[in-house]
Amino acid sequence: MAEVSVLQGNYTYGVTSTLKGFNLPMDLKCSSGDALPCRKAGCDVVQPYAKSCSAAGSRLQIVFCP
Repeated sequence: MAEVSVLQGNYTYGVTSTLKGFNLPMDLKCSSGDALPCRKAGCDVVQPYAKSCSAAGSRLQIVFCP
């Protein structure tokens, strides 16, 4: 599951959560910087895990099936 909160204060937030039944691989990433990968069912990142991007010219990208 991915949750996106756009332009909350000065940041854009993306959150992944490994809810039971998750089965779609995805990456959350800012237009600059590292991705937050969640590429398998029950992905191995801490749950929930947040990625934030500075709102000034940065974009949050969600890539399904990377």
